[in-house]
Amino acid sequence: MSDITREKVIQRIKRGQSLERADLSKLDFSCADLRDANLRGVRLSGTFLGYANLSGADLSGADLSYAKLHDAILKNANLKNANMGGANLKNANLKNANLQNSTLENANLKGSCLVSADFENADLAKADISGANIFHYKIDGWNIKGIKCTHAYNCPSSASEGDRVMSMVKFENGQFEEKYKMIPTIKLLLSGGLLIPDLYKICRIIGKMNKMHKTGLGLVGMELEMNGIFFTLKDSCNRDLEKIGRMIVQEYENRDLDNNLLEIIKEDKSLCAGIQNLDIYEPDIEASNVFSQLLEAKMNFVNKGQVDLVGMVGKPSSASDSESNWSIIDNYISNKNEITKDLEDFNKMVPKEIRQQVKVLKDALGKKKVEDVFVVWKKIKKMLVRAEETVETGKKISPLPYRAIELYHKLEGLFGLVK
Repeated sequence: MSDITREKVIQRIKRGQSLERADLSKLDFSCADLRDANLRGVRLSGTFLGYANLSGADLSGADLSYAKLHDAILKNANLKNANMGGANLKNANLKNANLQNSTLENANLKGSCLVSADFENADLAKADISGANIFHYKIDGWNIKGIKCTHAYNCPSSASEGDRVMSMVKFENGQFEEKYKMIPTIKLLLSGGLLIPDLYKICRIIGKMNKMHKTGLGLVGMELEMNGIFFTLKDSCNRDLEKIGRMIVQEYENRDLDNNLLEIIKEDKSLCAGIQNLDIYEPDIEASNVFSQLLEAKMNFVNKGQVDLVGMVGKPSSASDSESNWSIIDNYISNKNEITKDLEDFNKMVPKEIRQQVKVLKDALGKKKVEDVFVVWKKIKKMLVRAEETVETGKKISPLPYRAIELYHKLEGLFGLVK
């Protein structure tokens, strides 16, 4: 656009014309009506937008660095991937704004309305949100390193002044960051609704992970979706959460665990709540029909997006069995020293009957007999699970060392891929 002026820009917006990727930097749009404007990717660096009405505007990918947006109305605005580093958003209304993956580093958000704003994976490092209303917001993956906040409000935008004052929370230096900083999470999507057997199963798995790794993994959220229910897990110690996530997926694929839990459920009727149209006491009942299926497992990293834990553990759907089988042998050849050492260490810590099978496994690997590898590993798996369950029920047997269980899960990731 040549000879860009405030008036020409506003006229184009009123006609519904796009200004996508235009350079409007340092123009003065103070108090302008820019509702529903298409400003995708527009350069607005240093632009004056104080008191402007940008409700419903599309500012995705726009450069708003150091823009003057104080007292601006940005309700329902799309600010996804926008750069607002150093911008002045003091007293701005960002209710229901989409701020996913946006940059707000060093931004001034004092006194702003952030009700129902979506800050997923947004960067608010060193921003100042003192006096902001941050009610009902989304913060998955946000970065608030060095954020400043002396006090904040937590109330609906329709709240009375009295209720607003009552909702105020004061923070010492660094206290807001410590309370609200993001810790990586594991999200599991299970088929079906909220069933007691599934809740019992996830709690058993969490207990096992904490016992093995001495961590603080816990269930922090449950959310019903159209196609199932999400369980959200966090580790207060934040140790090797990605590795633990892969082990959790493996536990969900562990049919022996399902069978053992089914026997426990049969003995405790309180654990049967929610099971409908299914007789768990039928002789031929399949445990897989009692528990919901794991549909999705993802790990959310701060500012790094998601990692598909199911994809990392399971084989690709496009791969044939023979391709997957031979990838195991290729992996063994490429990492022979490491795998051999793991097997030797594992062998020293397990009962005699398992040691005999480990010897058979090493022989099958050396001869590249793929089917034999999976057959013997399945035997080892059953023996190990049986040994663990014996310890849990209190029968006389020496518990397996944590290191042995850890090595088992590491080897399961290699040999347990093909069912």
